[in-house]
Amino acid sequence: MTELAVQLVTISPEEEGQRLDNFLLKWAKGVPKSHIYRIIRSGEVRINKKRALVTSRILSGDIIRIPPIRIAIPEIVPNAHKNTLNAIKIDKNYLSCMKMIIY
Repeated sequence: MTELAVQLVTISPEEEGQRLDNFLLKWAKGVPKSHIYRIIRSGEVRINKKRALVTSRILSGDIIRIPPIRIAIPEIVPNAHKNTLNAIKIDKNYLSCMKMIIY
């Protein structure tokens, strides 16, 4: 897990018009929606140094203050894919044997 410092994000023209909650969900992928809504409602997220509502629309040039958020970094399991395929093959063989016994 990584913990970021307070960040000030300037909104580009492409991001203009989005709701604040949708912008933050896209910006902080992997963070639960409930956490995003909590930090907005508690006033930790600000637009141009003012408290913002969840439904606030962001404009080009706005500066959004985003508090430190813990974002989990997914761990890569080396042979997970191979094990899954082996389990599927075993299950298929088991099912085909069971069909032959039943019929």
